[in-house]
Amino acid sequence: MYSLVSYGQRLSPRMDISRTAREQMLRADINDFTPFTNTIKYNHGDSILELFTPPIGNQGIQGSCAAWAFGYGCASIQAYESYQDWNWARRSPAYLFNMRNIDCSAAHTDTIARLLYTYGACSYFLMPYNQNDCETQPNPTQHADAALNKSLKSVLTDSSDVSEYKQFLQIGHPIGVYTNYGQDLKRIWNDGSLDGHWESVTNFNTDSAHALCIVGYDDHQHLFKAMNSWDSIKGDHGFVWVSYDLVQDGVFECAYVFDSRGNGFVPIIEGSSYFCSSEECYQLTNTPSGCTYTWSINSNVYPNDVISSGQGTTNVCISQQGLSPRSGNDTDENINQELPRLNFPRSVLSVNITDQNNHTYSTSKSIYDPSPKPTVSASNTATNWTAGTTRTFTITNCNSVSYTNLQWVIQKTVTALGGNSTIYTDTTYGTYMTYTPTWVTGALSITIDITATNLARHCEDNYVHLSYNVIRKHLLNAIDNGSLLDVTISDEETTSLLKQTTSNEKNLYTLELWHPIYGQMRKQPAYSTNEQININGLPQGTYILLLKKDYEIIAQTKVIIQ
Repeated sequence: MYSLVSYGQRLSPRMDISRTAREQMLRADINDFTPFTNTIKYNHGDSILELFTPPIGNQGIQGSCAAWAFGYGCASIQAYESYQDWNWARRSPAYLFNMRNIDCSAAHTDTIARLLYTYGACSYFLMPYNQNDCETQPNPTQHADAALNKSLKSVLTDSSDVSEYKQFLQIGHPIGVYTNYGQDLKRIWNDGSLDGHWESVTNFNTDSAHALCIVGYDDHQHLFKAMNSWDSIKGDHGFVWVSYDLVQDGVFECAYVFDSRGNGFVPIIEGSSYFCSSEECYQLTNTPSGCTYTWSINSNVYPNDVISSGQGTTNVCISQQGLSPRSGNDTDENINQELPRLNFPRSVLSVNITDQNNHTYSTSKSIYDPSPKPTVSASNTATNWTAGTTRTFTITNCNSVSYTNLQWVIQKTVTALGGNSTIYTDTTYGTYMTYTPTWVTGALSITIDITATNLARHCEDNYVHLSYNVIRKHLLNAIDNGSLLDVTISDEETTSLLKQTTSNEKNLYTLELWHPIYGQMRKQPAYSTNEQININGLPQGTYILLLKKDYEIIAQTKVIIQ
């Protein structure tokens, strides 16, 4: 599965640094390293210790093991001190490996260490690893993120000193190592009976060198735990256990200790990008404790937007002094009128942050003036809307908004005599809308709800809601008058109804009184606009009175009989 290049340490003369030259480099002094407090996962006295580690990865066919051991391993673990989330903390091995800008051959550990010191390592999320791509170079965004995660120290420790390894692990620092016994490592890796335990070597070969990240130790078994980059299927679920004796015998050609704390985090200002109300509040996230914060605002309106509360904290609010950025004299009455909008931010909110190590950095957020909340005019504003009549609705203050962003939703709710409701919905777009409600046979009531929304307004209050009751052209009114029910019929067909009293024609109108449980209780023809129904002996309760014409319900009303 792994070719020679997948070990990652095939040395070329121009990349090799002799052991003598390496020993002349600055040696690590434990007193120069600040302890990490959030990288230690398990610590049982002085006998067993383990650091938090990112999910095991796989370098595949590329010789990128040093980038995985130092970047994805050591730098990610130390970034976890600040992020406490592997989605943010993981560093990209592709960023370091591709940065060599030579070819796709294996990268030496000294090269990767130097890149980590000079440039840092960007987030894995920003530059994912691809075993088939070693040429794509980082973009400005990836470089900017990497600069926040540089190795402040990139120094060497004695690669055979077991006690020194343990001292650095005890203060939360992983150790990057490489070995020229890669073929022996591959042997124990593929031997499932060994569970990743590496206790002997036989084959020294610089063409099969490999890099690892030391992440823990076990004094009971005299083993160091190392994170590998050959997937999690073999070894000990992606890890290797290296005996103290092997370390003391010089199995590792070199060992690096990094302090990749850097700025250690990418601050984020969370909150709305639009000034939707007189005051907007924002929260600064992804920062460690112990920082100081100084907020400022650069405003393009008059009077200027100002910081109203929260200066010096991670939660800040800003208020608008000018109600609109279009002019300095807008009032509550005209704020929703459509005036020319700014095509650039009305204000830019910025924060300068200083951490406990006196490192300073900043971030900002642009805040825009939103598109207006729609104002709607109607051709008829009466609450009762007669079935069969048409009304026109117009959004009056969004002429410059694209018609596809002006949405009308019409919801028709039909409630049947039995109480069940059916909802019909229609959607259209544009500055105006016309609608004609129709009556539904057997309906007890019908309501129309109209919502006009400006989809271009990125605020919660981006809509206007209107409600109407649909009524029929024929109206009924009924009053309990003891043993009789006095019924009054009023509509535009009153003349036709009166005509039936003197005509020999078959009567077209009928009154029916219905009980919700017992059904139809009374039925009689209607000859005039004033009728009486005998209700003597009927049980008390709520009834429905229907007026029918040619067997179709043309009006109805609720009746309470005492």
